[in-house]
Amino acid sequence: MVTSFAADPVIKKGADGWKAWDKKEAPAEGWTSSTYDTKEWKDATTPLGYGKEPVSTPLSFGEDAKKKHATAYLRHGFKVEEVAAGYVIKVRMDDGAVFHVNGKEVHRLNVADATKPGEYSKWALGPGVLKQEHTLILKPDVVNVGGNVLAIALFQSGPTSSDLYLDLDVTPIDKETFEKMKKEAVQRKKKLEEAAKKREEAEKRAAEKESAPTA
Repeated sequence: MVTSFAADPVIKKGADGWKAWDKKEAPAEGWTSSTYDTKEWKDATTPLGYGKEPVSTPLSFGEDAKKKHATAYLRHGFKVEEVAAGYVIKVRMDDGAVFHVNGKEVHRLNVADATKPGEYSKWALGPGVLKQEHTLILKPDVVNVGGNVLAIALFQSGPTSSDLYLDLDVTPIDKETFEKMKKEAVQRKKKLEEAAKKREEAEKRAAEKESAPTA
């Protein structure tokens, strides 16, 4: 294991080398795996997406601005000579995202467990989401010596949402930093779960109110 902090990201913000699938239909099965063939995907550079925020690679939302594609699919490869004690992802995005490394799901941001690619994410934070930089940690057991692939399903909150955006970096961290960030991640997860519970309760109350008979 690498025991000291490695400052150089394995994926940098504002980087090329991304592959994007922004069509209405989902890509072929297995798109998160490290061996997937992306020859039909477009080349991309972050930041990417569409809307008011400047982007290097525009993504298509389809032909109808009132029925935007629910999900864009993204991939970026990275190599490591030695697996670090952990990795940190710093990401700005809109609206929600599910992250995979080498075919394994590792994180969800603003996306409910039951939500699948091709569906809109009701958990999106709405206005101001791009002002937040999220911090995620990767355990070393998901990263291989040699080639790896980060694959992301980037979700819209709804068919008329105006923005879609992603930019991130992935940086190796030492054991001390990893352990500290794990504790912080537990606290963040607890807060997210509490917020999710409140959203679910609010949605339930709204549904009950809508279905209640009127006098």
